Amino acid sequence: MLTSYNKSYRSVVYAKHGIVPDMAVGILVDFVINSDTGVFEAAWVKTGEGIRLISFQSILEWNEDEIYLENESDLLVEKDFPRLEKILQREVPILGNKVFMKKTKTYLGKVTDFAFDTISPRILTITVKKGFWLWGASRIIHHRKISKITKEGIFILETGLKVASEKSVVKVPKKFRSSTETIQKRDEV
Repeated sequence: MLTSYNKSYRSVVYAKHGIVPDMAVGILVDFVINSDTGVFEAAWVKTGEGIRLISFQSILEWNEDEIYLENESDLLVEKDFPRLEKILQREVPILGNKVFMKKTKTYLGKVTDFAFDTISPRILTITVKKGFWLWGASRIIHHRKISKITKEGIFILETGLKVASEKSVVKVPKKFRSSTETIQKRDEV
């Protein structure tokens, strides 16, 4: 199923065959993402016993609001995931991270959301917004355009992406001017 971080955040995690069948055992709060590949390695779940990790191989079912595990023993503490140690040490936040063009270092905005597939969890697109609240402009960038993810920012390949220059002027036929002027005013804010 295709979803996004904002839609999946706070999804309830259930254990199908736990102490009590279909009992809620936690709430999804974040993901562990390999910054080299964009692949999700695990998910952070808030439980009554603290923050735990679940492997995506442990997930039996994932729909819009719910995640089902076999039982609550699939919720593990960090030390039970030795292969994640290096990834967690260099973990880079995706949400809120700044996005730049790779060559020119042009600032595109900050990541406000990212889309992924629950079957083979990896970042598919990032939503980047520049501006303030309702007056900002958003763009969606495909994962193939992502060159590098670092703490300093996410760097995007420039092929196919256009950044409007404040000095560029395009002549527009009269029949299209009203809609273009509206877009221009929105972009100026």
